[in-house]
Amino acid sequence: ESLASDVWVLDLARQARTRLTSDGTATNAVWSPDGRSVLYNVVREGTTQLFRKPADGSGGEVAVYADDRPKRPLSWSSAGLLLFDR
Repeated sequence: ESLASDVWVLDLARQARTRLTSDGTATNAVWSPDGRSVLYNVVREGTTQLFRKPADGSGGEVAVYADDRPKRPLSWSSAGLLLFDR
């Protein structure tokens, strides 16, 4: 049995937290270069996918990359390139 985990954002100025994920096991979040989005991996039904979502929690998540191999995001460059470990 696996434990679910979620990605949260904590706004230090307002002392408010926002839950970004709630479906599957989400980990390994990285910020977009402009700080508006977060990229993270989610394991659902045995498949690891990379998703992005607005950091303020608005809107839905957008699938960025999926295949049958584990992966975790490491960095997101200002040129729009993603670095991830497989």
